[in-house]
Amino acid sequence: MQKIIIPNTSICTSRLGFGTSSLHHLPSRNKRKKLIHAALDEGFLYFDTARMYGHGMCERSLGDFLPPSWRNDITISTKFGIVANPLYESFPLAMYAGKSLRKLFKPSFSRVSRDVTLDGVITSVSKSLSALKTDRLDVLMLHEPLSSEIPLLEHSMEWILKQKKSGRIEYFGLAGEVRQCMELKKYFGDAIDILQIEDSIAEKESHAMHDNHPVQITYGYMRKSLNNDIATTPIEALDLGLRQNSKGVVLVSTRNIDRLKKISKLVE
Repeated sequence: MQKIIIPNTSICTSRLGFGTSSLHHLPSRNKRKKLIHAALDEGFLYFDTARMYGHGMCERSLGDFLPPSWRNDITISTKFGIVANPLYESFPLAMYAGKSLRKLFKPSFSRVSRDVTLDGVITSVSKSLSALKTDRLDVLMLHEPLSSEIPLLEHSMEWILKQKKSGRIEYFGLAGEVRQCMELKKYFGDAIDILQIEDSIAEKESHAMHDNHPVQITYGYMRKSLNNDIATTPIEALDLGLRQNSKGVVLVSTRNIDRLKKISKLVE
């Protein structure tokens, strides 16, 4: 797979990144292992996860199944801000039961908890490091940032900058909707190293980024760009997305190994 250096960083990694947002939809531990190893076989070196993906399960799966000998070759990005359910963290089977309940009682079971306080980020990073079985995070991101949370983030940012100086966190970024990301980027300035933007072919959200901050990581093409006027298949949508983000990492998420192989051929 093609490699790139992520703009404004020293990270050399794969052109495509493997997103784990749906990894926990594979209840079988063995199937999760096979999917992660298939991604490695296809040349994926960038793995994107979050504390709330599978309520810790996705981070644990990467920690369990990424070979330690590959650690210096692999880039791991995780996120804080959206809080994992403590019950599901401790009892993963309850997560699947909860999923069934949400289908029946969606209004009661669809609430998302956020915590961007200093205690919240310290706890989240500690859990992430433990689950991922690593002593450092290549990239830590704020998950779906909100400009209304800027006052709460002030003290958290001081701590994050200290972690960057110590090497515990290499880069800090924002992952979410472009306008919210840009508002926080404008406020915190150079403290934000990386922007990960939800993008589409039709709206070209990533083009709203400032000229002095290049497109770095984008996602959402296969989900958001399917229509008869733009793309008729997920692979076609992704191909267009790769052209739109020509120099950064494009994240893909799939639980199908055959589709993973087709996707990787786009950047051989």
